[in-house]
Amino acid sequence: MKKIMILKEHHGSVVLDISTPDQLQRAALSVVKGRFSGDNDYYLVEMPEAPQDPGFTNADVEKMPSALRENAFTALEEHGRKLEFYKRELREYEMLKRCIDTDDGKLAVRILNMRKGYEDEGFETYEVHDTYPT
Repeated sequence: MKKIMILKEHHGSVVLDISTPDQLQRAALSVVKGRFSGDNDYYLVEMPEAPQDPGFTNADVEKMPSALRENAFTALEEHGRKLEFYKRELREYEMLKRCIDTDDGKLAVRILNMRKGYEDEGFETYEVHDTYPT
């Protein structure tokens, strides 16, 4: 049975044959390479920048005058959120780079599934029948 993937791209849809596991991996790799390598400005992938350290710790905040503590704790919490976001972006960047550099089709499938909810990166898969299924 034939199976297809319909990619929901920014300027329209693209249909790819994914009838076999090998075709799925080749198709996924072609999508990842097409989107994330070369001169595609829409899917520009760059090494993320680490957030700047606030320069103080929780222990330091405890020693600060009470008027400064709330803002300092808020700055530490915000830094923690930015650091988690940075780590997630870095893992994604490294995954994309490894996939492209090593032509890893299995990893490409994982990347497409991982990014399926991103704007203009969704896709659907369908089985294609010769006759109406009963």
